[in-house]
Amino acid sequence: MDLITPDLLIRWLGGLLAIAGLLLAFLATLKWWQARGGTLPGTGEVKNKRLRVLETRLIDGKHRAVLLACDTEEHLIILGGQSPVQLSHTKGKKGA
Repeated sequence: MDLITPDLLIRWLGGLLAIAGLLLAFLATLKWWQARGGTLPGTGEVKNKRLRVLETRLIDGKHRAVLLACDTEEHLIILGGQSPVQLSHTKGKKGA
């Protein structure tokens, strides 16, 4: 008894080609979308970035110090406990 008949092989290859065609169509649509300025969540450049991470330092196995910049201000925050703790807040120069 043959497990792979010519009819089964043709149906299997046809299904494989259909799936490959759908994948290629999806990728072409995605490339077309991005070429026209469309972005997907989590991708692309964010315009008018206001918040930047300037530096991070590991304090111990549980806590981390993070220096954030927002517009002209800097914030030093400790993360990893029950809630974030802001240690300092400074105002800087515009564009720094």
